[in-house]
Amino acid sequence: MKIKILFTIALFTFSLFSLPVFSQSVLNDDFYNNISPGNFNHSINTKAKVIQTSTQAPSWFYLGQVFPGKEGTENELYFSIPDKQQVRITLMDMMGQEIDEIINRDLSEGTYKILYDVSNLSSGVYTYSLQTEGYIEMKKMLLVK
Repeated sequence: MKIKILFTIALFTFSLFSLPVFSQSVLNDDFYNNISPGNFNHSINTKAKVIQTSTQAPSWFYLGQVFPGKEGTENELYFSIPDKQQVRITLMDMMGQEIDEIINRDLSEGTYKILYDVSNLSSGVYTYSLQTEGYIEMKKMLLVK
């Protein structure tokens, strides 16, 4: 299965390229070696704070742009999920290497804000993705220090 990356200019949409979609079992072998089997379904990065901002169920998924938080070392990211499910948000470099798993746990429907500590990252372009069963969305993040 492949995900097509679409770009819209004015009223025209065209496909620039497509990315293969992999199951979690082939995303990153190092990730699976660093966790214990008991906490795989409920892991959360200690550098990330997850705050539920609304319990109202949205009608679709939403992954917002990352922007600097009030603290100099934290970035804010908003996302919404329409029903209770397993949510995985990852940070990758431009080569597709997973740098960090920001969250991987069951969440109820609603809107969430993540405060993510970026003090250990260097300036550059990164991608981050929201993954649930049946839905994947990726966006780019430019980090300038």
